[in-house]
Amino acid sequence: MELWWTTPTEGQLPKTTREQTPVQLDHLPAWKQLIMESRQVQTVSMHLMAESKRQRAALKQQVTELRQQRWVLFDR
Repeated sequence: MELWWTTPTEGQLPKTTREQTPVQLDHLPAWKQLIMESRQVQTVSMHLMAESKRQRAALKQQVTELRQQRWVLFDR
């Protein structure tokens, strides 16, 4: 898990636009507000999972390339 801590994340996160900012609708009943908030949380989690999947794929590719380089160096 050292890669997680050495990977900078502050500069990689996109800014939240006004359209993406969660809307607080006070006039809705509590149960409808809860449904809206849970959908917002679900959307955020889906985006985070997709980004995590992209990062894992990139790291796997880097590991594969490093292993190939290692074999080239040590096969000589």
